[in-house]
Parts: sequence; structure tokens; C-alpha cells
Amino acid sequence: MSQLGRGLFAAYGQDDTDVLLNTAALLVYNLAPGSQVVAVDGDEIGDDAEIFLPGVGESRGSLVIIRMDTIQAAKTATVKDNAQQTSVDWTDQVLAVAGEAVVLLSDGTTWHLLLETIA
Repeated sequence: MSQLGRGLFAAYGQDDTDVLLNTAALLVYNLAPGSQVVAVDGDEIGDDAEIFLPGVGESRGSLVIIRMDTIQAAKTATVKDNAQQTSVDWTDQVLAVAGEAVVLLSDGTTWHLLLETIA
């Protein structure tokens, strides 16, 4: 990971998390508009959880960080586009290992993948 990436993730520790996804029944989660840090507890979420980004248009200028904090079982969290306000050229992002994370930025038309970490 680059120095910028290490610094960015170090700046957003557990105490800075806006949304903690740690419910066993969680299979689908819709993020609200706005910049936010999302921590996924892979040991607690349901199998193959889906996290839907907020509408790209209403999120213009928003920075979203989603990270897989812990995971012991064979589970995944897939970050997907909003079905009502789709992003141009979106590719789903799959988090399956503790430490994996994505940093996304909306320009109002597209969710851009700024940084991806692979543990």
C-alpha cells in the first residue's frame, strides 16, 4: 500500500467509524448519502452480504471508505451500485479478507475507486 493509503487508513481508526455492520441477520445494507467510514465485522454479518452505495447524484463530493475489519469464516461483503441512481462504468467490489478496504468518491455521475487495499 502507498504512503498515502497507509496514512488515509491510519487516520480513520475504529473510533472514527460512522457505520459498523455487525448484525448476523445482515444480508443487505443501504448506505445513506454523505461521506462516511463503514467498518464490516465479517465474523458477525450474514453470508454474502451486500452493501449498496447511496445514489451517485445525491452523493456528489462524498468520500466513502468501506473496510473489512475482521473475518474468520468464508464470508464476503460486496459493495454494489445504487439501483435507482446508477454510476457510470461501476464494477462491484468484493471484500473477503480482514484488512481489505475500498475508498470511493462520487463526482455526481460516477463512483470512482480511489484506493483499494488487498490484505
